[in-house]
Amino acid sequence: MKKVLFKKLFSKTPIFLLAILMMACTGKKEEVKKVDNNDDNDSTNIELDARQQKNIDTESATSTEEISEITLNGKVTFCEDLVSKVYPLVSGNVIKVNVHLGDVVKKGQVLAILRSGDISDYQSQLDAAISSLKIAEKNRDIAYELLKTNVYSQKDVLNAENDFKKAQIAVTNLQQRLSIVGGSNESDARSVITAPVNGFVIEKNITENFEIRPDANNQIFTIGSLDRVSVIADVYEKDIAEIKEGEQVVITTLSYPDIEFTGIIKNIGSVLDPDSRVLKIRIELDNSKGLLKPEMFARVKVRVDEKKKVIKVPMSSLVFLDNKYFVVIEKKKGNYTKVEVSLIQEKDNYAYISSNIQEGQLVVRKGALLLASM
Repeated sequence: MKKVLFKKLFSKTPIFLLAILMMACTGKKEEVKKVDNNDDNDSTNIELDARQQKNIDTESATSTEEISEITLNGKVTFCEDLVSKVYPLVSGNVIKVNVHLGDVVKKGQVLAILRSGDISDYQSQLDAAISSLKIAEKNRDIAYELLKTNVYSQKDVLNAENDFKKAQIAVTNLQQRLSIVGGSNESDARSVITAPVNGFVIEKNITENFEIRPDANNQIFTIGSLDRVSVIADVYEKDIAEIKEGEQVVITTLSYPDIEFTGIIKNIGSVLDPDSRVLKIRIELDNSKGLLKPEMFARVKVRVDEKKKVIKVPMSSLVFLDNKYFVVIEKKKGNYTKVEVSLIQEKDNYAYISSNIQEGQLVVRKGALLLASM
């Protein structure tokens, strides 16, 4: 029975705690000692005996200048230069809507159709203008015939020619106006609304039977292209001086952690958010492959010109407790102490830190969490 119980404890108990349990079971008075330390800023030292030290592994902290970048958080959004808002150019009743939010559309694709009294008026004007053009054309031809018989003078012919050209211009202007508002030469009083660019429907404010009033000034569709996208990132106050417009940055996303995208800082905000104390910057980047989608979380790495000396330790050495970062240092064999550090960056399973630690000091990389928690 005792053997079965011991096996269960052994399989579920961390090695370090198991060592302590075995000491208690055997009656030996080996224990982890915590002693006050008044020699430096550390609050306590932790002492381990030879057996307990077998569960602890250390590595020397190294100094490096490799890390010279700032990491910012942001999100992907549409590039503002590639977002087109579609406004109603005539009033009328919506008789058909062909797209939904999120649909992919091509330039010229029909988004919706209206029945409009404005279009009917334009078409009536065009019909009248076409009739006038036919009359003007006939009068011009007659003028040329009468000129041959000397009934008409050159001046009469010139006047007929001018009337014909004016009638042509009137017809062309009305045809262009109808084309702009989505009408046609047919007398069907319909206005066809088409997509101005390739992209996605990111806003839709009409439905079938929706009535568009003559004084309407709100967009009925918004189309956004994803050939290029923007990333809006937050810059904390302490890092503002390092951000420069036109600088190239590297962007990664949660969706594609192994792919690095390259972008350019296009705009730096002028006002800090009063609550978060961050400044917004806008980065533009190519998205011709369509991998990046609006609202994706993005991490932005900005290179810093100034090289800073930092300490590099394994990520397993870094302990986060009570909203602070710590590492455990081996001061001498069997003697350890916990010190608070400032985390600069994490990269390739290493933490780059500063404060209270020097190059060459031995940091605990196996068992750090256990020791720091004591």
